[in-house]
Amino acid sequence: VAEAGGPAEAAVLLDSLERENAVLRQQLDRCVARERAVKTDMEDLRAQLDERERIACHQRDAESASVAAAVQRQGEMAEAVAAKLEVLRGENDSQDQRLAAFRAQVAATQADVEAVVGELERLQHYVL
Repeated sequence: VAEAGGPAEAAVLLDSLERENAVLRQQLDRCVARERAVKTDMEDLRAQLDERERIACHQRDAESASVAAAVQRQGEMAEAVAAKLEVLRGENDSQDQRLAAFRAQVAATQADVEAVVGELERLQHYVL
């Protein structure tokens, strides 16, 4: 190329190529800088995602533990209520037995009173 146009034309061509090379180097530097920025952003996003997943996992574990504790408390309360109900049933049965015995005593006393009244009436008829 230098032979066809001479040294001046070669110098102009060389100068043009150097400017184009400088522009291409600047573009390459900007692309490399953008790539680094994108990689940094991607690493930051990955770190944020990992942190969110860690927090979510911790929250799920805490919620599971809370639910398990609530279920255990409910179970313990149910057992306590069942035990109290059994005690109350026993007390009710005992009261029912005492009531039946009392009714039997009342019936027996009433029969005794009626027998005494009957004897008094016979005695009254006898005396009169």
